[in-house]
Amino acid sequence: MTSATEDELMGSTLLQDTFTLRIHMLSDWHVGTGMGRPGSVDRLVARDEDECPFIPAKTIRGVWRDACECVARGLDEGKPGPWSRFVDFLFGSQPGLGSHDPTGRHADPAAKPLESSVLIRAARLPVKLRKLVCKDPRLLDALTFVKPGVSLDPRTGRAKDQCLRFEEMARASTVLESKCRLRPIADEQLRKTAVALLAAGAAMVERLGGKRRRGAGRCRFELVNIDRGEAIQWLREHQTPPAWDERSALETVCFETTSAEPEGWIVVPLTLRLRSPLAVTGRTLGNVVETLDFLPGTYLLPHISKILRSLKVDPYP
Repeated sequence: MTSATEDELMGSTLLQDTFTLRIHMLSDWHVGTGMGRPGSVDRLVARDEDECPFIPAKTIRGVWRDACECVARGLDEGKPGPWSRFVDFLFGSQPGLGSHDPTGRHADPAAKPLESSVLIRAARLPVKLRKLVCKDPRLLDALTFVKPGVSLDPRTGRAKDQCLRFEEMARASTVLESKCRLRPIADEQLRKTAVALLAAGAAMVERLGGKRRRGAGRCRFELVNIDRGEAIQWLREHQTPPAWDERSALETVCFETTSAEPEGWIVVPLTLRLRSPLAVTGRTLGNVVETLDFLPGTYLLPHISKILRSLKVDPYP
């Protein structure tokens, strides 16, 4: 790997530990929860505590990692190599692949997985826009629309009977932002390589969410204040990624937070009294819907967040 001089490192846009990922949605899109509204909408989009459509962090991480793996495979000349292993340094290893892991890292099932070096938050509407939208229910409703659809009979080419469905879609031209952060990396060349690969992978992302094969979910990833040309040039000039300490990647990453309560978690008992039957879908097998015998905490977060906000408490300090 070629060495970089101090002059080359100074003023580089690739030396950032925190950055913003801006997602431009170029077509209507659907990132849902798998849930619907009985008798009305079959599939709903995911919404945050302000009832605005958003993209969960795991969705962003998945498509971003796939794109970075494509870039790494190209840099490795079509076969697993040091760049493919560097993707594990960025996003963590995948023990679920087992012997099918192309890097061979988890051929041993007992091997400890690597922690991710990049923290990715959910992508939401910019704060100022979100505050304005939440003040007017009409604007909030205009963020989405309900799209009808049918299933076609492959034999006759006509619509199947009893197969009309309605899906909620978020509108094109939506711009969302996600806050991202790298683990503390002392080696500046290692940090530049990490950001450069992330920027190159971001340039490869074209679609996300559901119905991608039918035109939905077209998007463009933009890393704010990071020069994509500089990132591409850095990868072009360096044949292999710098060496990194795998032992540090095996340690749990503790990202700093801005919480004003350093003491730790506060546990508050919560009791729910159901006034009508409650069904929470676990999975669907053909015409059979299996329900859960518990209520996941994620269903309660939006409601608890609203209560905290009414008490002048920020649920996300």
